[in-house]
Amino acid sequence: MNRSLSTSVAGLIIVSSLSACAKREEMVEVVTSEAMLRNRVASQSALPKFDQTVLGKRDCGLAVLEVALRKDGELLHASILEAPTAAIGDQVRLAVSHWRFKPIQDERMFILKGKLSFYLIKEQSAVTTVNPEEVGFIGTCSSPSTI
Repeated sequence: MNRSLSTSVAGLIIVSSLSACAKREEMVEVVTSEAMLRNRVASQSALPKFDQTVLGKRDCGLAVLEVALRKDGELLHASILEAPTAAIGDQVRLAVSHWRFKPIQDERMFILKGKLSFYLIKEQSAVTTVNPEEVGFIGTCSSPSTI
């Protein structure tokens, strides 16, 4: 290979590498509201139901997940921020991992982050997991236990 061609190829590789680094630096995290995240849900599987004993003496509980989405709607991660037990948090996270989100039409590169909350409500035969908007209240459990 002649010297000028090898220099050009080496220069092209360096420019390509710098360009890729610049693209990674342009990726920003955008934090959004829970309502915005819920509006992005295209499809969701049912959230888990638990045996009544899972909450102990409490009447209800709260599970909070932090999620990150790519702009194409792919869920990058869902991590448990709060849950009555690790097992409950894991089951809610697993259910959300099957959700599909609508893509965001935007030319900029970003990751959308936010929190999703789920109430766990003790009913007659099971503990049901619900979106807070479905039950119409945001409050505390009737039992004094800390969640």
